[in-house]
Amino acid sequence: MKIRTSLIASDTKRFHLLHRLESAGDLVSMVETLNLCFDPVARRVAPFAADISSYFSSWSRPSDDGLPPLSIGRRPFRN
Repeated sequence: MKIRTSLIASDTKRFHLLHRLESAGDLVSMVETLNLCFDPVARRVAPFAADISSYFSSWSRPSDDGLPPLSIGRRPFRN
């Protein structure tokens, strides 16, 4: 089993990851996460420290064919 993680996007407070799980060369599952930097003392979303931001900027973006198609649409608003 292999897990390949790609950074899709990031900004000063968020990062978006794509995890691809592969077994014997076949794609088994893909998981996307959107993560926030959270300050537990202030109890608010906070900016990343400079070293974390520079770490994210060192990652390369995955190719477009490596990104999953979004298959979930928005549902109409109901009262």
